[in-house]
Amino acid sequence: MSKTTTICVRSLTSKELLKLLREKLNAVVVAACTPSLHYETFAKAVEAASLNRCKYEMACIREHSSWVHFNRKKATEKAIRIISVAVAKVSKNRAYEPITGKVI
Repeated sequence: MSKTTTICVRSLTSKELLKLLREKLNAVVVAACTPSLHYETFAKAVEAASLNRCKYEMACIREHSSWVHFNRKKATEKAIRIISVAVAKVSKNRAYEPITGKVI
């Protein structure tokens, strides 16, 4: 398991992100802001690091935890639960190979 703290994905360069992902990880969970902003960014980085996209999960803790709770302790507890669920899910995900075929 590898853990890192970063302020924002924009502050990471592609090289830094790939370096983090090449730490012999078998799955990746990103706890961050909305997937609509950064899901593809991290999914592409995961693939560039030779991991299968299915071994990546994103835990949306900004909108589901930090922005909706005034109590910091409760928000942190909820964020930990959200991340724990994402870790449990990604540990059961199977890698897939895309298939192609003709549509009739």
